[in-house]
Amino acid sequence: MAYTQTVISNGKDIYEIIDTIVKIGLGALIGGIFSFITLKSNQKHEVSKEKRAYKIKNLDSASIILEEYFKASYNLMNCYYGYSTSNYKKPSELDKVGTDRLLDLDKKYLESINRAQESISKFNIINLHNINTLIESHDIIVIKERNQIMAKNATFPNFSDIDNKMDEMVKIKKRCHFEINQYFEKLE
Repeated sequence: MAYTQTVISNGKDIYEIIDTIVKIGLGALIGGIFSFITLKSNQKHEVSKEKRAYKIKNLDSASIILEEYFKASYNLMNCYYGYSTSNYKKPSELDKVGTDRLLDLDKKYLESINRAQESISKFNIINLHNINTLIESHDIIVIKERNQIMAKNATFPNFSDIDNKMDEMVKIKKRCHFEINQYFEKLE
């Protein structure tokens, strides 16, 4: 009888051991699953934060370049306006100082166009394609005037035409700022 009781007792011990093993195994499995889910969630959050930081960095640097472009184009048009209101008809009528100023502003404008290409690329990368369309519209206004004025024997347009074009440029610039601000608001 003692032998039978020992076998039953050993059988109970085996069941308790198996029960403990199953409990520990299930606990570990459940803990592993939750750890995996938490890890994936944290990883997605980190990737999202990195993407947002990347977009903000590109948006910031592209906006700075865009402002330099707007400034250079506006300064050039303002120069045309100034000469036009001073009754200069042609760039050839300018003295050396006036010619140097005009050429310097033209050079800065052309450099800003090259830099604006970098800005356009950054806006494309972050899917802000509307800005590029606005930049092109702005550039068409300035390029038409610039090419016309810088051509041989060209004349300055009258100041009211330049004034109207500068007003258009300001509206485009404000629209760019609005689009950038809207995009930035969506990032937060």
